[in-house]
Amino acid sequence: MLVLCYIGLLALIPYLAARDVPAVRWHARQGLALGLIGIGCAALALVPYLGFVGHLGLAGVLVLSVIGIVKALERVPWRMPVAADIADRFEL
Repeated sequence: MLVLCYIGLLALIPYLAARDVPAVRWHARQGLALGLIGIGCAALALVPYLGFVGHLGLAGVLVLSVIGIVKALERVPWRMPVAADIADRFEL
């Protein structure tokens, strides 16, 4: 379940399935926020002169996803730089 938390919108599965496990819900909220950031970067990558910035953002999302998976499997509550702030604002 913790690995699914950081694979884009698949984070909905652990978020909805593990309602009584706060650690999984916390990582799933961060993963959902990171997925939304990835969608925004993908949309930005389609803009003609800003596409480079969008591609850099997508690379950053990929790196943060890998780090998030590793930290989740180590059971370390690591706050991602941008995604954690977004996840804190929107508690589902």
